[in-house]
Amino acid sequence: MSDLLQLFLYLALFPLVHSYTFYGSSYVTYENLSNNSPLQYFEFKFRTFQANAFLMQHELYKTDSAGVTTAYTMYVKLTKGRLNLVTMFGAEKDTFTFGKGLNHDKWHNIQLLNDIETGNLTVSIGNRITWKSLDSGSNNSVYAILQQHNGTLNSTVYFGGLEARTTLDIHPLIGCLEVLSFNPTNKTNGNIPDTEHNVTKGCVNKCDADDSCLNGGACLNRYVTTSCDCFGTGNEGTHCEKSGLTTVTLNGQERLTYEIYGDNERSHRPVNMLSIDFKTSRSGLLLHIVGPGQVNNQVTASVILSKLHVTLAFGGPDGHKELVLGENLDNDRWHTMTILHKGRSVNVSLDGQVQHMSLSADHHHLHLEPTLYLGGMDNFDSVTSFHSQQNFIGCLRNIYFDHASVLTQLNGQQTLAQYFGEIIQYGCKDLPITYPMSFPTNEAMLTLSGIQGNTVEIALEFRTLRADGVIVYLDMGREGGNGYFQLIILRGHIVLQTVLLPTSRRDGDRSSVTLGKRINDGQWHRVNFSISVDENVLTLDDLRAARHHSSAVSEALSFGNELYIGYGLEQAGFIGCIRKIFLQFKAIDPFRIINSDASQGVTMENCDLTDYCHGFTACQHGSQCVSDWHEAVCDCRGTGYEGKRCHFAKYLRSCDEYYQAGERRSGVWQIDIDGSGPHAPTYVLCEMGMGGTGGVSQYGQTVIENNLPNNTVVRSSTLRDHRRVLSYRGLTADTFHHLLDGSLTCEQYFRYDCFEAPLSVGNKTWFTSTDFMRQDHLGQFVEDKCSKDNTTCNNNNQHPSICDKGLTEWKTDEGFERHKYHLPIMELAFRQYGKGTANFTLGPLKCLGSSHHTTPVQFTTEESYIKLHCWVSGDLKFGFRTTSPSAVLLFQSPSNDNKNMFQITLVNENLISFDFNLNGLARNVTFYSDRSFANGQWQQVTVERSNSEMRVSINMHRSLVDIEESGPWQGFTGPLFLGGRPSIQWQPGMIGCVRGLIYNDHHHTLLKDPAESVQNVRNGCHAVCDSNPCHNGGQCVEKWTSADCKCNNPYSYLGWNCNLDINQYAVSLLDPSSYIVLRKDPNSTFFTSNIIVSFRTYQIDALLLYAYDHLNNFIEVAVQQGEALVFRFNNGSAIVNLSLVLDDISNGQWKQVAIETSPNGAITIHVDDLSVEYPASSRSLLTEYSQIPYLDPETVKPIRTSQPPEPHLKVYIGGVPQDMAQSAPVLHGCIRGLKVGDSIIDLRRHANSSLGVYSGCTGGCDSDPCHHDGVCKEEWAGAFTCDCNGTVFRGPLCDIEAAAYFDGSTIIRYSIMSYSVHKSQSTELHERLGIAFLTKDTAEYKRLLVLIYSSKRPMTYVVIYLTSNGSIEVRSNGQNMNYTLFVPGYFADGRQHLIIYQRMKDSIRLEVDSKVYERALSRQVTTGSTHDRILVGGVDTTGEFDDFRQFTGCISNVTFTPPVMPSFTVRPLDVALGMQQALPGNSWRVKGRLSQANCSQPLPNGNNGALPKQSEVISFPPWNPGPAKVVYLNSSDVDVPENPMPVTETPNDLTTIVASVLVAVMIIAALIIAYFLWRKRIQMENRAQLPALAYMSDHVIAKSDYSISKPHTPPVMFLSNKTYYLASMEDLSDIGSSDSVFHSKMNGVALPLHDPPKSASMGTIPMIDAESQESLNPNKRHSLKTFRAAPTVETTEPDPSPTTALLAQEPEPDLPHVTEEVEMELLSSPECFLEEPDHQDITQASTRTTLTSDLQDDDRGQDSMSVDV
Repeated sequence: MSDLLQLFLYLALFPLVHSYTFYGSSYVTYENLSNNSPLQYFEFKFRTFQANAFLMQHELYKTDSAGVTTAYTMYVKLTKGRLNLVTMFGAEKDTFTFGKGLNHDKWHNIQLLNDIETGNLTVSIGNRITWKSLDSGSNNSVYAILQQHNGTLNSTVYFGGLEARTTLDIHPLIGCLEVLSFNPTNKTNGNIPDTEHNVTKGCVNKCDADDSCLNGGACLNRYVTTSCDCFGTGNEGTHCEKSGLTTVTLNGQERLTYEIYGDNERSHRPVNMLSIDFKTSRSGLLLHIVGPGQVNNQVTASVILSKLHVTLAFGGPDGHKELVLGENLDNDRWHTMTILHKGRSVNVSLDGQVQHMSLSADHHHLHLEPTLYLGGMDNFDSVTSFHSQQNFIGCLRNIYFDHASVLTQLNGQQTLAQYFGEIIQYGCKDLPITYPMSFPTNEAMLTLSGIQGNTVEIALEFRTLRADGVIVYLDMGREGGNGYFQLIILRGHIVLQTVLLPTSRRDGDRSSVTLGKRINDGQWHRVNFSISVDENVLTLDDLRAARHHSSAVSEALSFGNELYIGYGLEQAGFIGCIRKIFLQFKAIDPFRIINSDASQGVTMENCDLTDYCHGFTACQHGSQCVSDWHEAVCDCRGTGYEGKRCHFAKYLRSCDEYYQAGERRSGVWQIDIDGSGPHAPTYVLCEMGMGGTGGVSQYGQTVIENNLPNNTVVRSSTLRDHRRVLSYRGLTADTFHHLLDGSLTCEQYFRYDCFEAPLSVGNKTWFTSTDFMRQDHLGQFVEDKCSKDNTTCNNNNQHPSICDKGLTEWKTDEGFERHKYHLPIMELAFRQYGKGTANFTLGPLKCLGSSHHTTPVQFTTEESYIKLHCWVSGDLKFGFRTTSPSAVLLFQSPSNDNKNMFQITLVNENLISFDFNLNGLARNVTFYSDRSFANGQWQQVTVERSNSEMRVSINMHRSLVDIEESGPWQGFTGPLFLGGRPSIQWQPGMIGCVRGLIYNDHHHTLLKDPAESVQNVRNGCHAVCDSNPCHNGGQCVEKWTSADCKCNNPYSYLGWNCNLDINQYAVSLLDPSSYIVLRKDPNSTFFTSNIIVSFRTYQIDALLLYAYDHLNNFIEVAVQQGEALVFRFNNGSAIVNLSLVLDDISNGQWKQVAIETSPNGAITIHVDDLSVEYPASSRSLLTEYSQIPYLDPETVKPIRTSQPPEPHLKVYIGGVPQDMAQSAPVLHGCIRGLKVGDSIIDLRRHANSSLGVYSGCTGGCDSDPCHHDGVCKEEWAGAFTCDCNGTVFRGPLCDIEAAAYFDGSTIIRYSIMSYSVHKSQSTELHERLGIAFLTKDTAEYKRLLVLIYSSKRPMTYVVIYLTSNGSIEVRSNGQNMNYTLFVPGYFADGRQHLIIYQRMKDSIRLEVDSKVYERALSRQVTTGSTHDRILVGGVDTTGEFDDFRQFTGCISNVTFTPPVMPSFTVRPLDVALGMQQALPGNSWRVKGRLSQANCSQPLPNGNNGALPKQSEVISFPPWNPGPAKVVYLNSSDVDVPENPMPVTETPNDLTTIVASVLVAVMIIAALIIAYFLWRKRIQMENRAQLPALAYMSDHVIAKSDYSISKPHTPPVMFLSNKTYYLASMEDLSDIGSSDSVFHSKMNGVALPLHDPPKSASMGTIPMIDAESQESLNPNKRHSLKTFRAAPTVETTEPDPSPTTALLAQEPEPDLPHVTEEVEMELLSSPECFLEEPDHQDITQASTRTTLTSDLQDDDRGQDSMSVDV
């Protein structure tokens, strides 16, 4: 009997049934079992809720003096709900996993049969059996050991747990286990267990003795304890003792999570229950849980549009199951959803409605992540589009997962349930609209809809710390085409802007309403605004302002359906908080909108605004600190700097830096002379490509202009000794040294033009520079050392001044001052001779190149590098040039105690990488450039550092790197390697050059500063390509000791330096029978050689080349159908056709063809940049002659006789004889550059000797002779024709315009001789009608352009007209062709428009300004049109067209082509203007006036309000320092050449000086007395008739500086609010002509005013009454109205005209311009006259006020006036 049969017989006779309850520290053992049987069998069953639990272990071991030695172990446990079986023998181990979801507290029966002799394992779980093979049991190893010990091994079986001696990490069983049977056994005690530790016999249900659940709660047996399931009872608590349910309110920003198990307890769950009660009025996510990784398990439920959407996924092919339940779930009532999953059955219920799902046998478990999301998520990526992407808003209760109440645990603060959000709101509460919404970024916005009508009312509250931002943006018009309104914060003030965009029919308009209260204070502010047809009204807290609309805005006013909160199109968005939004008096629910698609980036936080700028001083270069949502940021706008703290300069230091960075545009650039230093950027002129050596332009030149005018007179008999003090644009004396130090050379041109006025440098002429040291030279001219009597000289002056000869004729000394540190010339001093004349011209300062680029070094191998000291301070800069495709450029290595490092690597020729590791923080920045970094040109690298950032740059590419996260800066301590790096981690170094290395605040001379010796590095940079050896645009490839030339076109240019151009000479083929024939060696390899040829033609079919031999082998190259190049040849007796398709092959431009045959037979066809390759194939030539060699048709067929011809090979170019041509037309065009194999064929030798072949190629269209977009048709040899179709012009050059002005009464009637269209023609021919027009007639009626109709059938017509709104319509009637084509747009815009109408057999085509509109006809036209009458500009009949009006405007190019053969075209307007004769039999007449006009020019339209476009090229900002300042010199200045300032010496005769001064004082005093006496008399004469002007004002009159030309007509100023009104006295003739006075009714003070503000701009104010239009009368009050004007350019000089009045606006800093109406009243009654100063009627108080004016006249006098008040 076999062992297996014995086993089963034994088990049947002696069953073993022992049942136990285990409590987590329990175990049962069976020991001393038989161990010599090869069959190991165990059967038991268990139940538990544990995902991880120990079940059993069988162990064979030996005990001796050495201890316990285990020979074999098999154990079984639950791991994440799956059965895990492990066998171990020695070092061998097998692990198997079976089943899943075995931990749902149900009985599972396990059978294990282990045949250790064969290594086979059988496992049965329930009714599922699995077979496995054991590696550890192979080769009978286990069984052999058992036999070897012959039963001497101990054997123990454990169930439920292990003794303490075991080292296995296990989870003891909590649950029940029943031992059914096992083998081996030699027990004689009735199979009683040897040990029963802490177990209870039988499977105990603890709820039988301890059911403490109340109110119908279900008791749950947990073996060690019990718990209560309160679901469905309406109660909560540990024992369901608490009545009521925990409820929470979520506002869309919070969420709950529940951990369904620990992370190591994930299991496949066959049973699940989820239930939730919810109450909401919105869509939102209820719950969501998914499987791990790629496991397609999911449970999701959400409310969407009042319905419940549920997604269930159990894996497998069925994917997601989507269920939809219920209606009106957003009705703010409680609803209950329950999902019950048991095995293969799922029920989803909603308020009693149930939907059932059945699952497959293989996929009915849920394998889930631990976290269940409730009410929302922080990331919706895993939520499908079937569900809401919004958090839940509303109330939740009764949330259960299985038997656990989530909210009960949350309320009890158990860690499995978590709340994320602000303070949790228990209970079900109404959500207020006062909850603030946070806008944390400029991009955050809300989109609101529902605007209707012509009025918008918006109210909201906001708080912010930002001084700028858009709060509300609203389009004007449905598509925003009219303009927009926006409520913005501008410089801390609230502004309501109206912007009307310009159109062809109206000008643009901008206006604003501003309230002056500053609102970026972090406090809540209430703003309301309304927009109606009449006005805008703005209210801010307790302030209110309104503004009426212009008529244009009122007419255009309409609104789109949407407005935007927090975002605008032109300015940055709002950052701050907003609440209590009302739109059209309806409150906006923040919770509903913030979780909808209308919200982008808006959050429901607690509006925690913090002024991070308080005490923050890190912003540099004048940048403003802005308090962002989470930190202080620096606003760098307008500073010229960038970075977190505005530290890094945006502009390079000089023009040469721009040039070395690849910029080549000469013109105005901005530079920052000291980089990130304190000096601001400035504008300079850059001249690029200057200087260089060997003719190579390699520098940029910085040009700084000065304010000394050219040809300034510096010497004459009337001038005094003086010096000129110069100013330079954008730079001052203390900033020039940055430019001078960094430049290679600097110079300044000068020219001295003299007439009997020597230059005399050092004696009579000298200059000073920025150091203010006197220089006694000027360029090449130096101080004259000759004696005064000119008898002895020791000058040694090699450049004598020609002006020093003092000749009485004009001479010139000129040159350059090039001593860099004597530049620029800041002051020029000139002593006078008392005679003669001299002019001086000083050019701008010009600084070229860089002083740091003078010491390059060259790396000659990839192993080369220079080792330098580490980088510890300052910026790092260097330039490099290389052709290496990849290389390490620089490596700052780490050290043993400092791992900071970075490396700059050329990854490929277009990609460079900067890699950093700073305090363990890795950073990488890469730059891609279309311009190669490895092109052999200089590239500039810069690395700059601040405390929080680094900026890396390569040429004009730059990027900021945030290093603040890396912690305190520790710098670098390892050596710096330039050009490569050591071989520890070898990467190829650079072969090329490096120059200008700057770091550690020092410019390094590389081969003098290395830390150790270097190899293969040498001084200089010897680039072969600098000599430009490559011709014809060839690219020089630098190899540093040699160079290669990469020809621009390798097919056209040959030779090592591309100097041979095979396209240099061309021939033209102009005759229909033109061709060139060549004869070649028939034994050559011509047929398999590469072929290159270029051609140009307009032919769609043309033969380029054909060659054949005496055996009928051939090749052919041709243009086919204008869309392909074809290469034909024979392969034996078969003809092969290969082609390359391209659309523009026949466009008259040169095309180069290259046909290449590789050695393996592959053929590639190239045409310019396009190519196609045909794979390799065997190719054979004919070896015997045949009269019919090919069965396929031939395009060229030579004459073949019956007898073989003599050996030959003929090559035809451009065509073949007519008797050979089958379907290959001769080329009409040009051909050049023919090369076959290595042979270049010079076609010029055959020019003029072949019929119709000429040397050269001259295209008539090459000069673009056709005007106005006419199409040139090439005729070659300089001939051409112009096709003017599609234009409004005609004539040989499309330069004649048949155009006339129609004045609203003009009509042209044209009659065509009757014609008919044959039925057979009508389906082939097209009817065509064309007209061009221009008008600005905005009348709202139809205006006829052109009408064609049939005289036989008057109701058969086609009419083209302008509609009442300016669009175009075409209407057709008759012949079953009733249709209308509408072209939207506005065409009465003063511009010319071209209309072409065509009717085909089955469609209509309308082309308007090149835009095509087509319409298919419902039925084909079977008979031709009989339109024989044409009306242009209007109709003169009644009936069908009564609602049309005549056209007013310009009409041109009227053409009509009937669908007849032969075709003809009539031009009615040409005939009417006498430009051509009418066709025979045709007639015409003109009604009204017809005058020839020019329709091609747009009508004047004035200023349409459009803002000017910014030019891409920068221009200089205004700079007006005035001429150089003149300072007069003292006579002693010549004696102190070292002192730049004039020195005044004490005269020798002090008495004489004192007397002179006293006399001068007395004379001045007398003049002053006389002047005041004269002024007093004038005042008294005029005072009796001097009226005063008064008005209501609460402002004080401010004195200002202003000069006018007449001293006795000072202006009078009127001040209202912030507006000045200034007029000369001549304008106020009714008032008087003496000093005007100003009367204030508020205080009874009349004050004279002489000086308006400096910033005033000139204008005229009519001094008349604004209401009655009367002139001012001294006896009545007058009202004066004006409007505040926009600020204009400052006027520094007054207008001398006495009729000029001045209107100026006092500056309103940083506020937008506001136009508003201002009213004031002029008071000019007799009682307002200003009496004598002692008159007591003016005021009760007597106060003397003195006004002093700096009004200056030609005598530069001063005027003072006293007034008693």
